[in-house]
Amino acid sequence: MDSAYVIGYILGFVIGILIAGVLVGLIPFFMAKKRGFKVMGVVCLILCIIAGFLKGIFASAPVCLISVIVILIRSKINER
Repeated sequence: MDSAYVIGYILGFVIGILIAGVLVGLIPFFMAKKRGFKVMGVVCLILCIIAGFLKGIFASAPVCLISVIVILIRSKINER
């Protein structure tokens, strides 16, 4: 195999995973930002990117779902 081919494949794989993690992580980020939890939104975005990098969409999606649930619960608690 040509080394340029391998480098291109690996680079495309890593960039694709990072883009998927960012796209999934934007869901809790904007949801948290809308409710006034800027730091929590950034943390959730970073967690989704890391999870996406480690296990792909199969880990990034559950992290996103859990993050959204935590944000919703926290916003309900702050309303009281």
